[in-house]
Amino acid sequence: MIREKREDIRKSPEWPWLMYGDGYMAKIAQMVYGKSATGLNVWKMKVMPIEELKRAHEIGVESTDDNGCISVEYPIEYMIPLNEDPAFKVYFCFLNFWGQTIPGTEILQGFKDKVKVEELMKQIRLLKAEIAYTRERYEKAKTDVRRYIREEISEPMEDLNFKQAESGPQIVSPVRD
Repeated sequence: MIREKREDIRKSPEWPWLMYGDGYMAKIAQMVYGKSATGLNVWKMKVMPIEELKRAHEIGVESTDDNGCISVEYPIEYMIPLNEDPAFKVYFCFLNFWGQTIPGTEILQGFKDKVKVEELMKQIRLLKAEIAYTRERYEKAKTDVRRYIREEISEPMEDLNFKQAESGPQIVSPVRD
């Protein structure tokens, strides 16, 4: 029995792809975990940029090595795998080719939401403190009304009247004959 020869079987895997936040892509020839000169955890990579990326970011032949690769480093927190398929791996980088943030970086990584959540948490803490203070005053008024009126209403009013008396009359009426 003669079998048909298959043409769709690859002997070597496809290079993984790296998609940048600005939409351009590059093939990853090498990807190694490491530390940058400043001590950040980074992916040290050799990438082969596609023609559109080279044109958009003005990457010349002098920037590449003999294999057409460029060495780059990106912080780990700015890179995520989009799929884990060993035959066609794709990574997403929240930066552009030069490692600069793009307008969508803060949105995509949730930085803007983080600031908003922190502001809302601060407001919640203030409102909880106000509620606790109001409940305390309510309980005080409910248990001993006379004491509450004396301490919370009468004494502040007396202080206000005393301060007003010290400052003298505020309105001077004209003298009539």
